[in-house]
Amino acid sequence: MTLRRLAVAAVALFASASCFAQTFLWNTYNESSFSDAVASGNSVTVTVAANSRLTFFTTSFTPIALTNGTTKMVNFTVASTGGLTAADTTTTRALYAGFFNTASTTSGATRFADDTGYLLRWNPGSTGNGYLEYQERGSGAVNSLYNGYTAATNFGVGSSGAAVELLDNTSYTFSTRLVMSAGGAFSFGTSSNSTNYGASISGLPATYYGYTNTDATPVSSFDMFAVLLQNTTGSDVSFTLTMDTATLVGSYSAVPEPSTYAALAGLAALGLVAWRRRRATV
Repeated sequence: MTLRRLAVAAVALFASASCFAQTFLWNTYNESSFSDAVASGNSVTVTVAANSRLTFFTTSFTPIALTNGTTKMVNFTVASTGGLTAADTTTTRALYAGFFNTASTTSGATRFADDTGYLLRWNPGSTGNGYLEYQERGSGAVNSLYNGYTAATNFGVGSSGAAVELLDNTSYTFSTRLVMSAGGAFSFGTSSNSTNYGASISGLPATYYGYTNTDATPVSSFDMFAVLLQNTTGSDVSFTLTMDTATLVGSYSAVPEPSTYAALAGLAALGLVAWRRRRATV
């Protein structure tokens, strides 16, 4: 292989690295302080301390902009080593997820205070009767996406399928459908069937489907996705979130896999051998 061919191969390999899945940067908020860039990747695990809440959020994706007559789907999977089974027996709303507009305030101790958007939360209900609740988070809220906010509007909802009973050490996949009607009204889906749902959960005995009524004065763009786990147990738990990158694409540069670096190192070694042989024959 000539030096020129080796150079072409190296360039092609670097170009192919840009096709790898993009990565997210994740931050946390424990209801008193922020920790920035605590994790990266499309599947990440964080520790939620005993008897505490932790919000896990990212802004490293192309903002979602809903125009009239459009639908956006975002899918993600969650699992926890604790906190869910305990919540199911105490009717604690332990798991939240939402889409928010940061109003360009993405730093500082009160960065959440002016955020608006939509969220869903798990209400265990009485055992065997859990379901999802949906809310709009309005402006003028306190500095917490989920805890103690003052400006929130509940949606009317409908659902079908299995009751939402979430348990520890089990993976659940949420599929959310953000809908902006032709007339400019927002909703999570339009019905509780398997085609037009607003949120579905698989991993249950039967898939849950839910939807909401409409918001006539909607938030239409979102640049932050966040989840919260409330751990009511006396022990730390591990919470894992996996994003479906086909539905929420990161905006940061792709990170080559270790195998890509190994291939590049191999090309470099071949190039060095070819260069030495060429010098020896000159």
